[in-house]
Amino acid sequence: MDLNFIWEAFLILFVGFCLLRIAGKKAAEEMTGLEIITLLAMASMIGHAVAENDLWKTILILCLFVTMLITVQFLAVKFDTVEKWFIGKATLVIKDGQVIPENLKKMRMTVDQLEVKLRVKGFSPLPM
Repeated sequence: MDLNFIWEAFLILFVGFCLLRIAGKKAAEEMTGLEIITLLAMASMIGHAVAENDLWKTILILCLFVTMLITVQFLAVKFDTVEKWFIGKATLVIKDGQVIPENLKKMRMTVDQLEVKLRVKGFSPLPM
């Protein structure tokens, strides 16, 4: 019985782990859409790699995913258009101590959800 797949599985997991460390460590709620898609694509590739017999092709594709992510992140810092399309712009929800209800609606967030996020970050409740 050929047990070659065992070391290949460990190698793919190790490469995947290293690439995720290179891509950056963030909580899921802090990730951009592009980062989440890259993470899911990498997970899918790693899952399929065990069934496939093309170890080096899988590793190359994983490296390409991370390279593309880092490239887009770099370009987003340099060019506002790239940031707008791939990462998105921040939405102001509080200005001069007042909540901006229109922007909360755009974000599909309630005032209660905003207050919870503020409390978690150490801010006092919103004035009404």
